[in-house]
Amino acid sequence: MVVKREGGFFSDFTEKLNVFLGKVEKPLSNITQNFKRVHIHVELPKVTDKEITVIINNEMALIKATRGKQNTPEYTIFYRKIPLPAGLDIRKTHKRFSRGVLTLDIPYA
Repeated sequence: MVVKREGGFFSDFTEKLNVFLGKVEKPLSNITQNFKRVHIHVELPKVTDKEITVIINNEMALIKATRGKQNTPEYTIFYRKIPLPAGLDIRKTHKRFSRGVLTLDIPYA
């Protein structure tokens, strides 16, 4: 049996915390690889290119995006860490963002 409590201190606190920090969501993604490269597709609905941060090192790709204005209920943070296989040439990464989908193509060295 699942007990759900409505109202009260904790729900008010959680609602205020979500407004302050924003909702944190793990975006939908699809990761494929072949013998030439790794393809990463991440869905970031209602996000603009300026709101996306991508950090790639030899071990992982970190993707962070925000949507909405800070300190509002619509403010959402998308955050995803994706482990990468060894042997990639991260300097030749190609990034494309179109219609709410971020695509990263990372070739093998």
